[in-house]
Amino acid sequence: MLTLTIDNPTVENIFREGFNANKEKFLEFIQESYRKIKHLDGFERSLKQAKLQESGELEETTLDDLIDELKNSPHA
Repeated sequence: MLTLTIDNPTVENIFREGFNANKEKFLEFIQESYRKIKHLDGFERSLKQAKLQESGELEETTLDDLIDELKNSPHA
């Protein structure tokens, strides 16, 4: 069990006003935000790789190579 203590007036205000002090809704929001950040990180890495491949700085890889890389990534 985790107890959440908010020691930041701005976050506390968001919790009270934006979520009506509902812990479940607040934690749901945090979980969803975390998932979105992880997806955006993956898209960002893919974009960087595509730019490097386009410029010739990085050898092109196959879709299977990318899938294997994602499966083996600690952030996946």
